[in-house]
Amino acid sequence: MQKISYLLCPAAIIAASLLTPVSVQACAPLMQDAYVQNKGNAYYPVLKKNTALKYFIETSGSMLKDIPVYKDGAETLKAEELDFSAALKKYCPKMPETEQKKLVAAYLDFCRKFKERKVTAKRDFPVIPAELEEFRLYHLGREELDAPAKKPFSWDKLLSLPPARRHFKTTWVLYLKGNLDKANIHVHAAEVRKAVDAGFADTPGFGWGSWKQEMKYGTDPVKVIRATVAAQRNAMDQDMVEFLRYYNPKFTSSENMLSQLNEQEYRQILADPICREFAVIYEQEIKKILTHGIIYKYQCVDILAFRAWNSGLIEEAESFISMQQKPTLLSLYVESEIARYYGHMDLAARKLRQWLKMAEKVTPESNQMLIRRGSQGASAHFTIPEDWKSEIYGVLGYTMVLKRDFMEAARFFYESGQGESDLPYIAERFLSLEQLIEFTESISKDAGIKDKEAVKPYMAKMMKHLTARRAFREGKFDIAKKYMPEEYKGYLDQYLKFLAAGRDEKRDRNERGIALYNAAKILRYKGMELCGTETGPDNFRYNGNYADINIRLSWTCKNCRYDRYLGSWEFCQQHNKFEEWKPGFNAVRNYLTVPAYQRWHYRYLAADLALEAGNIAQDPELLGLINLFGGEIFRQRSPREADIFYKRLVNQSRKTKLGKKADDYRWFPYDDVPLRKEIHRIDPIKSLDDVKQLMKEAFPEKPAKPRK
Repeated sequence: MQKISYLLCPAAIIAASLLTPVSVQACAPLMQDAYVQNKGNAYYPVLKKNTALKYFIETSGSMLKDIPVYKDGAETLKAEELDFSAALKKYCPKMPETEQKKLVAAYLDFCRKFKERKVTAKRDFPVIPAELEEFRLYHLGREELDAPAKKPFSWDKLLSLPPARRHFKTTWVLYLKGNLDKANIHVHAAEVRKAVDAGFADTPGFGWGSWKQEMKYGTDPVKVIRATVAAQRNAMDQDMVEFLRYYNPKFTSSENMLSQLNEQEYRQILADPICREFAVIYEQEIKKILTHGIIYKYQCVDILAFRAWNSGLIEEAESFISMQQKPTLLSLYVESEIARYYGHMDLAARKLRQWLKMAEKVTPESNQMLIRRGSQGASAHFTIPEDWKSEIYGVLGYTMVLKRDFMEAARFFYESGQGESDLPYIAERFLSLEQLIEFTESISKDAGIKDKEAVKPYMAKMMKHLTARRAFREGKFDIAKKYMPEEYKGYLDQYLKFLAAGRDEKRDRNERGIALYNAAKILRYKGMELCGTETGPDNFRYNGNYADINIRLSWTCKNCRYDRYLGSWEFCQQHNKFEEWKPGFNAVRNYLTVPAYQRWHYRYLAADLALEAGNIAQDPELLGLINLFGGEIFRQRSPREADIFYKRLVNQSRKTKLGKKADDYRWFPYDDVPLRKEIHRIDPIKSLDDVKQLMKEAFPEKPAKPRK
């Protein structure tokens, strides 16, 4: 029996079976990046610099021991209240509590009005004990800033008081002096911290704020960077580098914040032990460090190794790795990449497994120092940054592919979240049905997870359905029914029922033809759900919106051409992927036997059933309906295959009205025949009487003309 699905080029089938999924955006959803196609580099690593800085601060040991840790302060008005109340208790312990509260209320009322410029310190300051003179002098100095001279003489008087009498306002004055004299901000900021360290009150948090002053107004890169590290140490929940980039014009570059430093300044920061570690983390151009700072020792050598590796400097990366005293997550990753580079897959796998063990013990912050982003075209902009552990699993999966351990590769790709690329690709091509069932059963418990944001429930359900469709394609319908989603089991039952009836030789031939016709319609309109491939050529996960790589790329390639008459593609040399794979990989058995360019392959299977039905049925009108349906499958996409059904329609149903019309049109009378509604729906034909009724409705008898 002639089969539509056999009208293909064998060499093209072999070549297409080796194609892998890639991320090419067409007019459909974005495909996930694939490790197999990209030779293990599906994503590109991104160093989370702020996380790396915090990790350096946490693990720096004695390097940062001299940096004090200050408490965060209160808001200005609250700080005024706290300081004034504390001063009353310290200097006027015998004053009644009610009097103290009245005086605090009067002082706060003055502070509010003073801020709004409704009162003056010289005329309206409340009467206070002489021991609290520093509060009056502080506000007088604030007022003197608005005078023509703009010099707060009262602040100088306040600072000349004995330390015991200026305990509360010393840090306030020193901090504000820094705002007035930004050219000497480093000097003023140091004085603020010296006062805090000496025990003067720091209720507003000016000790920490003095570092922010230096970050905003400082011009000495070394002091600015040291202030940034110190501020970050005091506020680990904040991003102080972003604060620096926003305020200081010397560090505003979003790509490389050190790019605006001149050569002398760059040498100065590399000479400072803290600043050079900062440069390692934030310098994008590793060659600048290699040029100016190779003579120094570094704590963050794992980051240097990563940057060298990322820049293609393999020998330098190896050199830095050799300096690493203890392995870190980052150094293990770089070691695995170097091992893969030299083809030492066993060593690479050991390093990656060591990474996973270490990741269970370290802090979450260091675990998240690297994230992964999409690397392929448009997906580089749309892929959400992911946990680096996913990258480790993905690279391990690819390593297992090279070792031909496809079951282990599938497990790692599952852990990596590669549910839209590598996992289904490996599962469909390189796992036998028995292995596929074993793998699907091992993850079946994840399908019941209710978390909508979780990836594993989606992948577990996807693998169950993938297994069902594979079993269908291999004719193991009992297995297919076990794993088929509930919403499609009814179609599977109907298909098997019609298929059995159509091949029951004890039945009437027209009855068998109708049954096979009904089975063909189920395959045509529900074949994607029953037996479609997860990856190419059907691309079930995108509802068929992607064809194989060559067809997708050919949409924008002038040298690739789809022959509508022959129903096949002619690929240019660039898009013919047959020569890309190593001979060893080609030798692996491929369980995906569907030809790669036979997009929506189940339509070809439906056409085969239509041919079989046409060979069994006898009624000309039934044969006409069957062949009209078969032709509709290929009418637009591949006229050559459709022509088979057209000739059968004319030859088998020439005496019917449908056959005559087709003969007159020299093609399918699609537009003029109401039967198109029937061939476009899945509802079954129940009997030959239904066919006769359809033909009467399609070709009603014309009323006889009255005789003259």
